[in-house]
Amino acid sequence: SEAKELMRNWLIVVVNSSDNKVEKVIASDEIANLEQDSTKEELTPGTKRFYSFANISLTELNASVGTDIAAGTLLTHDMMSAATIKPHGNNWDGKRGIPMSNWQEATVSGEKQTIVLYLCRTIAKMKFEIQNITTEPMTVKNITISDITQNNSSTRLLPSVSITENIANGGQ
Repeated sequence: SEAKELMRNWLIVVVNSSDNKVEKVIASDEIANLEQDSTKEELTPGTKRFYSFANISLTELNASVGTDIAAGTLLTHDMMSAATIKPHGNNWDGKRGIPMSNWQEATVSGEKQTIVLYLCRTIAKMKFEIQNITTEPMTVKNITISDITQNNSSTRLLPSVSITENIANGGQ
């Protein structure tokens, strides 16, 4: 994978499904282009919503959601689903990595367990293949794509459907 497709940082917001209060915000320090990472955390038993992000800072997330996210903050799924980010179209240089996100619900048992969280890109990756069928040499001087969103507007921060193991492995 290219470096810009990997994680430069990651952030997980754990919300108790019963009362919509943030239990924990878990953030990585800057990391060196990882495809996957892990953390060991203590969480209270119960059903949780895990909001996962990569290459998006807590400051950007707070601005997108419109509140300062910390332990104890009221954070409903509607609030998170309505959050948007501005992808910056042709001005995006890839130095910060492709923004990624997802949300999943899981039950924490209180015993040692592993919960795998998946991420998906918030913007599409495009590949161009140009074929020269003439005998003359061809030089491509520039490729310009119009803004990613109509009228340079924002795009949703989270996918509309939670990416689960089944979907991540090609299922539906």
